[in-house]
Amino acid sequence: MTEITLHLDDSVVAQLSALAEREGIHVDLLVEREITRMALGDPFGFFESGSSDDLRGADVKHLLDVERFGRGDR
Repeated sequence: MTEITLHLDDSVVAQLSALAEREGIHVDLLVEREITRMALGDPFGFFESGSSDDLRGADVKHLLDVERFGRGDR
């Protein structure tokens, strides 16, 4: 297993910690699960796009919100 260090804003860590607590798991496990899920899936599938050229920065946050990215209530 390879160890990876992430540098996240405090607000993101607080949100991840709260979600992990609601799920009754450690935040490390939550992050590992979500990164693994993303890595095994189609990286552009949730954008409904075959090319990153079709993406605009303003659309990314909206699409992440629509897909409830990072939330455990899917």
